[in-house]
Amino acid sequence: MKMKSYSRNTEVLSAVVLAISALLNLTSLRALAFLPIFSILGILAAIAGKGILAFCMFKSRRDNLALIGVAVLAGSSLFSFLSFGGLLPTLMNLLALASNALLLLMASAVILKKPSFDVESFRIVPAILAGVSGVLSIIMSMTGFGFAIIIAIITGLISLVISVLMALIIPSWLVAQTAQQRNAAEAHNTMKAQQIAYYQDLMYKGAITPEEFERKRWEIENS
Repeated sequence: MKMKSYSRNTEVLSAVVLAISALLNLTSLRALAFLPIFSILGILAAIAGKGILAFCMFKSRRDNLALIGVAVLAGSSLFSFLSFGGLLPTLMNLLALASNALLLLMASAVILKKPSFDVESFRIVPAILAGVSGVLSIIMSMTGFGFAIIIAIITGLISLVISVLMALIIPSWLVAQTAQQRNAAEAHNTMKAQQIAYYQDLMYKGAITPEEFERKRWEIENS
């Protein structure tokens, strides 16, 4: 599947989305005294991971630092998974963990060139997992009455949208450079083919000799 180019403006916007998501996680620390230790570690890891990735996107750095950011983000999901019991919370956090673990696998495949993994074919899967996890989170928040439940739903929807966006952004950003290089190579090869076809047409019309055509073809193919 051919991927559209990932522009610099999109890269900066992606960094802003991740920074906003990190700030939203930061607001959760207001209830620091009431949170279990794994939950606190999960929030801190989420803030750190998103902050690192936002910096890498802003600087166009697809390197080991970006890999560390994705790894820290995956670690935050693991801490969240260990924080809560119950069927729905466990399922919600398991889906979020699976989403971020898949992002980590993608980052490893792109940055470290191993394992061999077709990132582009699976880049929407983390967003699907994050989306289902977000829906479960909204369902669990619907325990109050009146205005409280409305606030909980709105907050949950905002969190859901940002989580899905983030899970879409990271894989697209990771493979953007490779995709752009491939698209440029394809465009260059297409231009070569057009040039060869032009000189071949001249040969058929008698404007140049077969020897001249072969010389031109060799020059184009080796340029």
